[in-house]
Amino acid sequence: MPQKIEDYIGENHLARMVCDICDCVDLSRIQAKYSEIGQHAYNPKMMMALLFYGYSVGVRSSRKLSKACEERVDFMYISQNLKPSHDRIADFRKDNLEELKEAFTEIVMIGANLGLIKIGNINVSIDGTKIRANASAKLSKDEKELKKFLKKIREEVNVLFTEAEKIDRKEDKEYGKSKRGDETPKKLRSKKSREKAIEEAVKKVKEEKELLERNSNANESEPNKNNKEEIDNLDKLSRNLQAKSSKEMAIEKAIDVVREQKESMKEKIRQEKGREPTKAELKKIKKVKINITDHDAKFMKERNGVIKPNYNAQIAVDEKEQFIVANSVTMECNDQHQLIPMIEETKKNIETSPEKVKADNGYYSQLEAAVKRFPEIDFYVDDKNRRKEDLNLEEIKKSYDEVAYSNLKKLLSEDGMKEYKKRMHTAEPPFGNIKFNLGYRHFLLRGENKCGGEFNLMCIGHNLKKIMSFISKTGKTIYDAVKKFKPTSVHIIQPSSQRI
Repeated sequence: MPQKIEDYIGENHLARMVCDICDCVDLSRIQAKYSEIGQHAYNPKMMMALLFYGYSVGVRSSRKLSKACEERVDFMYISQNLKPSHDRIADFRKDNLEELKEAFTEIVMIGANLGLIKIGNINVSIDGTKIRANASAKLSKDEKELKKFLKKIREEVNVLFTEAEKIDRKEDKEYGKSKRGDETPKKLRSKKSREKAIEEAVKKVKEEKELLERNSNANESEPNKNNKEEIDNLDKLSRNLQAKSSKEMAIEKAIDVVREQKESMKEKIRQEKGREPTKAELKKIKKVKINITDHDAKFMKERNGVIKPNYNAQIAVDEKEQFIVANSVTMECNDQHQLIPMIEETKKNIETSPEKVKADNGYYSQLEAAVKRFPEIDFYVDDKNRRKEDLNLEEIKKSYDEVAYSNLKKLLSEDGMKEYKKRMHTAEPPFGNIKFNLGYRHFLLRGENKCGGEFNLMCIGHNLKKIMSFISKTGKTIYDAVKKFKPTSVHIIQPSSQRI
C-alpha cells in the first residue's frame, strides 16, 4: 500500500498541476492581510489551490469542499490531510475575491507563456449568458410591496418579542391590567432601541434554555418530557426571533436601496434630457423592484423564456483554444454596453490588443465607438440586416454610417462569413462547460461584486482544465512558463506560521 497521499495521485493529475500553478501565483496582497497575532491560519496557497481545484471539478460550496478534504484523496493531496472547516473556506473566498481576480490574469499569462494562446496574434469572441442569482423571485418587490411586507414582519417580531419578555416577568406585570398585550412594546418603537431590545431578548431566551438544560441534567436520570418540550420551545423562539428580526432589517435596507435607485433614475432623466420625468416615466420608475436578499440581482429573460433574478456574465475567449482571457459580471439585462468594457478587460489581461474581435448583434450598439477607440482591431459584429433576403447594399448605404456599412459589407463577403462563423465555436463552448458540465447555473454568493468574484473562479476552473489538456498534449510543465525553480508540492501545503 502507498505510504503517502502523494502516492495515490498520478504524476499527470490535475491536482498536481493546480498546486504547481498556485506555487507560481503572487500572493503578496493576500499575505499582507495576515497578522502575527490571532489563531493560526491555513497557508493561503493551499486555500487558493483548494478553491481552484474545486471549481475545476464542479465542487464549489464551502461545505462540500470541507467534506471533500475528509473523503477524497485528490482533495486530501491538496490540503495534505488538513481539514479546513467550511467557515474558514467561505471566509477565505469572501475576503479575497479581488486578489483572486488578479490570479486569473496571472493564469492567463501562464497560458500565454506555455504557448496555449498567442499574444500579439490572438482573435477573441465576446459573449454573455444569464446565471441565476441566489435570490427568490418572490422576494423581488417594489417600494409599496416592501412597506406592506415590512409591516407584516414587524408585527410578527413584536409577537415573538413579547413572548420572549414573558420568560422573565409575569404577564400582568409586563402589560399592566389596562393593556391587551398585543400593542407594540415601548422598547420596539424606535429603530435603535428595537435592535438592542431584540438582541437582549434573544440572549435572555438562550440563557433560560441553557439554565433549564443544566437543571434537567442535574436533577433527573431521564429527561422530563415537559422540560424537553420547554427547551425545544425556547430554542425555536430564539431562532425565530433572530430570523424575523434579520428579515426586518433586510427589508428596511431594501426600501432604502430602491428609493436611491428611483432617485437615481429621475436624476439620469434630468441630466440626459434636461427636464423633469414625465408621468409615464414616473409610473415606470414607481414600479422598480428590488430583491430583498440580493439588491443587485435583476429580472432577466433566460433562453427558455423564463424571467428570474439573474446576472449577465460576460467572457472574451481565445478563438484557437477556447481559453477565457477576460470575464465580468454586470447587472445590465442585455449586452448593449459590454463590447468596449470587455475589450478593455482583455487588453489589460493580455497586455495588448487582440487582432480580431467577434460578437453577436447584441453588442452592435457600441460598434462605432469601439472602432474609433480601438482602430487597430478588426471587428466582426453581427448585423441583423445581414439575414434579409432582399437586402440592397446601395439602399442600406444611404442610412448607414461608414463603420456600420464597412462591417456589414465585410460580414456579407465569403471570407467575412467564414470568419464570423468561428464565433459560434469559440464563445459558446466555455459557457456550455461552465453551466452544464460543471453545473454552475446559479451563484452561491450575493451582490454584483461577489458574484463577479465567483464567476471569475468559474472561469479559472475552466482555464485550468484547458491548461491541463494542453500540457498533456505537449509534454510541457507549468515551470516552462514561469522560468522558476520547481519547489515540491509540500511548500504549498505546509501549515502557515502566519495568523489571521
